[in-house]
Order: sequence, then structure tokens, then C-alpha cells
Amino acid sequence: NDLACNLESHPFGTACGRGIISLSLHKIGTVKRGVGYFYKDLVVITNGLKIAQILSEMNIKVYVAGGFLIKNSSVLVGRETEEFINNFNADICFLSCKGLSSDGKFTDTSYEETKLRKCYLKNAKKKIMLMTSNKIGKKYIHSLCDLDEIDHLILPDFKQYEKIQEK
Repeated sequence: NDLACNLESHPFGTACGRGIISLSLHKIGTVKRGVGYFYKDLVVITNGLKIAQILSEMNIKVYVAGGFLIKNSSVLVGRETEEFINNFNADICFLSCKGLSSDGKFTDTSYEETKLRKCYLKNAKKKIMLMTSNKIGKKYIHSLCDLDEIDHLILPDFKQYEKIQEK
């Protein structure tokens, strides 16, 4: 494992000393914010081609899973992608999804991407969901996991999150 992370001064705690981070994110801004918490000696596992390109340009070591390319998304999915992701044990997994339902379930519209995200979750010590508050209260066809299966939920507006906790 060739990763050095500094989490002591960040909300993620001190779980990561040396290891691997996995990314199941497709939005470039979200990735830069998430990765910005770490030192440059980072190893990233991803199925996102655009993310891999940007991180590579930041001199970050990137492993890209192969598979079927989803049209217009630059994301690889499928059995081969799942098998690749399952070969890694990550210290931290950053995820995103389309919605967080009022009953505390993270949901999405893509079966293939949801299935792959479950692989990321299964193989990570810490699970961090990054999402915008406009996704709260939205429920889609595919369930990823429950709120209590995520170690940290990072939202730009924590007031929205508090509303869900009160229900």
C-alpha cells in the first residue's frame, strides 16, 4: 500500500495511515473537494474516466477499472469492473448518489452504478457520502444502502440533514 493520508484535522477521523482510497464519484468538483483532504501520496481506485484523468494530472496514482462504458457519462460498469474493485481493500471510500429518501435510504437511477457502488462500500473501512442538500428527500428505484451504513455524510447545508434526523 502506497498511500499517506492526513485525517487527524478533518472530520473523517484518524482511520487512514497508509492504504488505498476508492472513488465512486463522477462530478469533478466533488472529487477535488474530497481528495483535497489528503496529501499528494495517494492511490485512487475509480471507474470514472474523467476523474482518473484529472487526478492523474494532479500527480496522483490512479487505478482505473475496465468494463462497459456508459454512454455520455465516462463511467465504466459491469462484471469486469466489479471484479476489479473487489480486488482492493480501501481505507476510505467517497461515494455520491442521486437521492437520500425520507426513510434514510441512499438511492439512485442506475442499476449498474448502484451495484458497483456496493462493491466499493463492501471493501472500504470508512464510507463517506458526498452530496448536495437538494438530493435530500428524493427516492429513486435502486437502493444503495441505509444512512446508518455510512460513516460520514458531507453536505454543504447541514440544516437540511438535521431535518431528516428529526423525522
